[in-house]
Amino acid sequence: MRRVSLDSIQPGMFLGKAILGSEGQVLLNDGVEIKPQYLAYLKNMFTFNQSKAKNSGIYRTRRGT
Repeated sequence: MRRVSLDSIQPGMFLGKAILGSEGQVLLNDGVEIKPQYLAYLKNMFTFNQSKAKNSGIYRTRRGT
């Protein structure tokens, strides 16, 4: 598992770690496959809440690991 920037995420990748919102709520759980609509939502949310974001990267993993 490695940390990557939001700009390098592509549909079909899998999350290695849950993505949390600024209030600590789970936006996407670990192991979820990134779909185009999830990616669009995350880019919009992180752009809008840039000052509140605690993590600037997303952890990805290969499927099955």
